[in-house]
Amino acid sequence: MTENYMQDANVKKYFDRWINTPTPLGHPSDTRRFYQFVKACVDYAGHPNLSRKLSIHSLKLSLYDALHDKYPETAYENLVNEIVILFEHLIDYEDTVYP
Repeated sequence: MTENYMQDANVKKYFDRWINTPTPLGHPSDTRRFYQFVKACVDYAGHPNLSRKLSIHSLKLSLYDALHDKYPETAYENLVNEIVILFEHLIDYEDTVYP
């Protein structure tokens, strides 16, 4: 199920809504769209162990496909890395158990 979460219609809808903005993380409204995308991933995967269920590799492939035509190689690689790190942090936060 979670292996192909980027193929899910709801996840894809939020991904497309976010990634097709002119500056994927450059404006507060773009960042909110990114958060909505992350929430869609979390909803799809369910709890617990989100970090094991949501493949970073799948996210990277989708990001490379979406961004490689929009930015020079170094710029999109840096942006992909920044997005992946932020995604991992948010997933770790969502996965944190409150005692």
